[in-house]
Amino acid sequence: MEERRRFPEAFIAMTCVLLAIPLYLLIVGIIKLDSCSADSRIPIWMICTSAIMIIERMMESMNQAMDLKFVNNNPRPEITERRKLKEWENERYKNRSTMLFAMISLSRVAIFVTTIVGSAFVFSAYSNRSQCDGLLYWSAFVFCIVSLVIFLLGGVVIGGMFCIMLIVGKRNNKVVRSERR
Repeated sequence: MEERRRFPEAFIAMTCVLLAIPLYLLIVGIIKLDSCSADSRIPIWMICTSAIMIIERMMESMNQAMDLKFVNNNPRPEITERRKLKEWENERYKNRSTMLFAMISLSRVAIFVTTIVGSAFVFSAYSNRSQCDGLLYWSAFVFCIVSLVIFLLGGVVIGGMFCIMLIVGKRNNKVVRSERR
């Protein structure tokens, strides 16, 4: 009898961390809802952003569960069987829900946009931060700073990968052209 695959421990740990953050923001936003006269939109923003983050994690968990079910019901062929492996990969790809993928992508874009909007709320209230509850304001502030840094680093990594692909592509074109001559 074959051993059934389980959720990878790294995915479970990442999901726990990625759920702890929005749960914290949600609780602080609800408890301190009327505690920021500098900008009353900050706690509402925290609640909305955390709700989107929780929904995104739930959808990604569903996506992983569907993939895990496919892998458990259709064991991966050996690498030596290239044709069967290619067929298996195509079938695995077909098994994925396009709608779920679209919803996950949309929720990630929404998280990015709400973080930018929230950063505008939080940073514009900086000079009046004493009019906000400390826990509320500094939680939002730290979340915005950390999120923006992560987005920036992600953009740099993706941009760097794109540049490398362009350079490698141009080199390959030069090699192909010189071989044709």
